[in-house]
Amino acid sequence: VVMPAELGHLSHLIGIPAGGSVTANQWLLLATVVGPIAASTGQLLVISNIPQLWHDYMPVDLERQKKQQAAKIETHSSKKSKKAQRQSQKWQEKKATNAAKKAAAKAVNMSTTAQAAAAVDTAADTLESSGPSGPDEPGRSADGAQGKAPNHKCKCRKQHLTDDEDSDDKGAASRLHPDDPDNFVKLSTALCLLLSCEITEDVIDMADELIREYCTELIDVRCNCAPAHV
Repeated sequence: VVMPAELGHLSHLIGIPAGGSVTANQWLLLATVVGPIAASTGQLLVISNIPQLWHDYMPVDLERQKKQQAAKIETHSSKKSKKAQRQSQKWQEKKATNAAKKAAAKAVNMSTTAQAAAAVDTAADTLESSGPSGPDEPGRSADGAQGKAPNHKCKCRKQHLTDDEDSDDKGAASRLHPDDPDNFVKLSTALCLLLSCEITEDVIDMADELIREYCTELIDVRCNCAPAHV
């Protein structure tokens, strides 16, 4: 499909990789031009035909497909809830640890001057009784300067990558949903209404209702998909 230049700074042919994320212009063209599921009739749009893609590749057992989709939504919601609980528990533990550290630091700061002086005197007596260290003594350099012991500790962030996302794609059934065309046409209609040359309050209300219906139905149609185009 050759796209007119006035429709945006895009590749000349739809389907050629753009070398990055899909741009807003590309989403707009997909919804209003390339996705041929709506036909213009004045200011309103009506469904012209169901795409041949859905007719050719839709699973025969639609009820089974819907049940699988519903089960997938429930599983995803359960995993998301458990993950949120684990994160909340870790946050509470971290908060308690920080509070304990602050309390300990406050207790140290509240030590009396006499206690601090006694600690300094004890440390000084210990150093005097131990005598000077030789050049070969661990922890001191040849000139007698105190050296720092090598620190072998390092902070390593371990990325716990679950195979949930990868396993979802392996052996997955067809993701076409029978309500996809009807759901998508609401978005396309709303965009065409809002982008028309003349717009009234009635048109805005109609577009608002279509967008609300589209977003609500999208949860059932696309499951855990994050719609970047919305």
